[in-house]
Amino acid sequence: DLAKLDFSETVFRYGLPFVIQFGSGWAGNSTFFITTSSEMELIKKKYFFRKVKISKLIKGFTVLNNAVIFQDKIIKSLPALQIKADRILTANQGGTGGRQWPAKISPLQNDKINRITEKIGSLMRQKGYRGFFGLDFLIEEKTGEVYLSENNARLTASCPFYTKLELAKGIFPLVGYHLLSFLNNQPKKVVEIPKMDEIKGSEIVARNTNDYPVEAADELKPGIFDKNLQLKKETYYLESFSNEDFWLTTAGCGRKINPEIEIIRINTFAEVCDDTGVLKNNYLKIIQDIRRLLKLKKC
Repeated sequence: DLAKLDFSETVFRYGLPFVIQFGSGWAGNSTFFITTSSEMELIKKKYFFRKVKISKLIKGFTVLNNAVIFQDKIIKSLPALQIKADRILTANQGGTGGRQWPAKISPLQNDKINRITEKIGSLMRQKGYRGFFGLDFLIEEKTGEVYLSENNARLTASCPFYTKLELAKGIFPLVGYHLLSFLNNQPKKVVEIPKMDEIKGSEIVARNTNDYPVEAADELKPGIFDKNLQLKKETYYLESFSNEDFWLTTAGCGRKINPEIEIIRINTFAEVCDDTGVLKNNYLKIIQDIRRLLKLKKC
């Protein structure tokens, strides 16, 4: 019970800063990093009757792993590295600026993520769950230890782009198994479960990081752009395999964009961040340039 939390007792158990999380939320808006008693009192006053989870802060980077419960199988994707919450991408400390496949983690870390995913999926299957789910993991930067962070028992935000990457490689997608799992008459023979180690790609999502709504006074057509933001082809998909190109879509002209709502989305086959999820400088500059071209203004 959030209302019953005592700051000194919580600090004694978890240290500073500690983390308060709600049972539901999106894009990091229900995760709070607490360093002072006044910060905790503000949250208690605003969300008095909430049930919350308290955790010790683990410094590191986050990895996601999508999976599907299909018949008696747990079909898993490649783990992806989550892009860290840079101020130009999101104002939420617990948020993310997108994801990159594959995550450059050790074979031992990859094996542990797969074993945890298999175990969680088996427990869910026993409870009658089927179809798509995604797990988030924390990897501690000093020790390399893997921690399960949360279970998103649904189609995840990364599902659409990962599906495009699968289809680009001619792989029957996870979301296909998700749909098959809900058929009344299950197929006796399905596509052989594929190896997914060839999938590579990155998705960057930049949101309105202000605490007020903004409006785009201009817009860019969705399509393939080069690194100089020159439109090469108007399209709704990532059709270029060049690492110099990316697919871009932005908020439309005249649209009101509330805080933490998406403004920019970039898809590319290139690596966009380092091994811990920090966005590379050239992509930070691209995001800044796009924001300027959109002529965002307070509304």
